Amino acid sequence: MPLKTSLLNKGIIRNDLKTLYWFPILYTVILFFVVPLQLISRIPHLKDSYPHSHIFGILNFGGDGTQQVLIMTVPVLLALILFSYLQRKNPSDMFHSLPIRRRTLFTSHILVGISFLTVPVIVTGLFTWIVQIVSNLHSYLSLRDILLWAAITMVMNTVMFMSAVFVGTVTGITLVQGVITYIVLFLPMGLLSLAAYNLQMFLYGYSFRFHLGNKDGFFMAISPLYRILNLNSISGKSLIGYIIFSAILYILGSYLYQRRRLENNMQPIVYKNLGYFFKYGVAFSCMLTAGLYFARFEKSIPWVVFGYLIASFLGYFIAEGILQKSFRIFSKKTFISYGIYGAVVAIGLLGINVDLTGYEKKLPPIEEIKGVYFASNFYSYQHREDPNFYEDENIELIREVHEEIIMNKRDVKYNQRTYGRNRGDLYFVYQLENGDEITRSYEGIDLSPYQDKIEAVNSSIEYKKMAYDVLNVEAKDVEKITFRSYEIAKDLVIYDLNEIDELLQLLKDEIINATYEELNDSRIWGSVDLLLKQKGTEDDSIRAESKIYDKATQEYYDGINVTWRKSFDSIDAWLFEKGYLEEARLLPKDVAFIAVDIANSYEEAKKIATSLRENKQFETSDKAEIDSALQNYSNHWGYDNFPIYVVAFYDENDNRITYGSFDQKHVPEFIKAYFEE
Repeated sequence: MPLKTSLLNKGIIRNDLKTLYWFPILYTVILFFVVPLQLISRIPHLKDSYPHSHIFGILNFGGDGTQQVLIMTVPVLLALILFSYLQRKNPSDMFHSLPIRRRTLFTSHILVGISFLTVPVIVTGLFTWIVQIVSNLHSYLSLRDILLWAAITMVMNTVMFMSAVFVGTVTGITLVQGVITYIVLFLPMGLLSLAAYNLQMFLYGYSFRFHLGNKDGFFMAISPLYRILNLNSISGKSLIGYIIFSAILYILGSYLYQRRRLENNMQPIVYKNLGYFFKYGVAFSCMLTAGLYFARFEKSIPWVVFGYLIASFLGYFIAEGILQKSFRIFSKKTFISYGIYGAVVAIGLLGINVDLTGYEKKLPPIEEIKGVYFASNFYSYQHREDPNFYEDENIELIREVHEEIIMNKRDVKYNQRTYGRNRGDLYFVYQLENGDEITRSYEGIDLSPYQDKIEAVNSSIEYKKMAYDVLNVEAKDVEKITFRSYEIAKDLVIYDLNEIDELLQLLKDEIINATYEELNDSRIWGSVDLLLKQKGTEDDSIRAESKIYDKATQEYYDGINVTWRKSFDSIDAWLFEKGYLEEARLLPKDVAFIAVDIANSYEEAKKIATSLRENKQFETSDKAEIDSALQNYSNHWGYDNFPIYVVAFYDENDNRITYGSFDQKHVPEFIKAYFEE
């Protein structure tokens, strides 16, 4: 094929190989130190508790992040070097005066660049495979692991390289090319994240958490830089997507390269129309960043709008100055251009605020709801595949709560995200019969108007079976039960299967019959830890979400932790009947006396707690009164339920055993009477 029409040019390829031969050699050496050599150095650690993590972690992009840093820097550096002639007049004129089509020139450089990034990875993979065979690491590392590492590295190297090349076709300064490359790669996730954070301030019921909280979600997948930092979770579909993305960048880059005007070299952006994207993009990004800042520290919509105005103005005119390479940017045309941007943003914000789309009022018909996730935290949603509630009665109550929140929009919308007594978060995720989901969240709202319905839902058997794993376990699956006191060094361990069966039934009955208030009471004795049999259980529905520490073996095992509440009277009665109570928790006989004082603020309570022995207002050594105090005190206090009574318990040597507080509802009469005199 004639030289002018060939897709590749041997002379250009030979010249690149001759001038940049050192690059793939250096990259291979670095990779050798990072992968095979590290693998060899970790072989002596195979006798450790977690040998697989020591070995596989290297190819799983774990450790100190060196591989991620290489992927983010080496391809970009190579692109800057290979296409540096584009950013300089004489080399650019020389290359483009050759009897070679621009497409051929561009493709030849691309082939060399990808080869320089791919061959070192293949060589490193071969070295790693040899180490695996020679060191007999088949149990810890497979050929598939090595091939997967090589594939991920090569694909992400190509993405970074093609991104830098594409940016190079539209920029005229090498430094600008490097900076904009990283901006473009981060921009999708960064811009959408900022937009989501800001949208939450104006759109009632919207939460960025549902879109940004999932590391495998769409918002995260579209940012190559984020993916590089989380390569251990990348999927095969994502790799194929990034290959297609690289191909698109090649096509677009080739198109722009062929139409690039050489006289625009040394200009930050060589295409005039792209300058508008740059200016408006900088203004929009600055605006969203400022909005997030003012929302966090000022928590006021007027301040947020003020931040939008100032930051977008500064961002727009700074970008204009960069494009014009001059400080003389304040012209009528520039102000009109910024005014158009401001008008578009204002119209958009107004449309969101008046809810033109009906998003804020949208509520699915009850007959279309298959299940609902309903909780006061987002964490559970991230770690649960299915909705919490399927029963019609609970779904109806949850929908009624949501409907009331929508009706109270005027009182709630601009008073969200403040916390205190009776304030909190509510998250709704409706799973519809057709497979769709509707997500809403309301953060820092007053829960008082909906408390009755919330308590009814959270008191249901369906909720309790979901929230309390102990309801789903059988005695035959439990190795032992340990009572741990939060007040004194007492641990009672129950091994007998019959006693375990009795205790388990009592715990289940207490939880099933407990009211919402009892299950959220802060007065607790300690915890009841159920250590599960480690060889598996017959019931696969048991979820051992806790790790229980076993003092006997000094190891952590799968288990279930149950809060030992003071309202569990049957547990106390069983322990007393068996003669175990003294081994399980703090008793009046362990306490010589108590001291009490009243506090009107959190700061005052902290001061009183540290000096109560010396500055006590009330003291008693009566065992009946001590028992009443033990039964009613809480081992912590909140921030807004003052005044409270701070109490400390002391032994015969005047050593403080523990301390806590009584709120107004649970203070013993003899203490209340003393302070009311």
